[in-house]
Amino acid sequence: MPATPASKVVLGFSGPQKGFSNGVSQEWQYNYAINDIKDTSGKGIGAAFASTTAVERPVETLLIADGWPVSDEPALDKERMEFTWVLGQRDAVRNPLHDGAPRHGGSFNLVFIDGHSKPRTRTVRGVEFSGGTRDEEWLVRQP
Repeated sequence: MPATPASKVVLGFSGPQKGFSNGVSQEWQYNYAINDIKDTSGKGIGAAFASTTAVERPVETLLIADGWPVSDEPALDKERMEFTWVLGQRDAVRNPLHDGAPRHGGSFNLVFIDGHSKPRTRTVRGVEFSGGTRDEEWLVRQP
């Protein structure tokens, strides 16, 4: 079975289906996640549901980043296609889900509100990460 290029996850396929002689994938993977961070009251302060006019710094505010595939994600009560950390409670050093997944040789891709993209380095040593993004890059408005 083929593995996705950016991970070691092997996808399962069904037997032949009508129109798909090699079968179809039995599992969906999300390789990117949207910025849906919250404040401590649960209010969305990320870009996921903000209007573009509400974004103070579109060139510096993150919309999407490489996320963690479902099979790599710990069993948490979170959508696997969203970054949902809470402002003031983020731990990007020890929690892999609080920043992008460094699946491209120690880096991950970012897409900003204005539409440009660029890679960012985030490396892991043991159980701790270094590099990555800053909290303020995730905020639609500065506190």
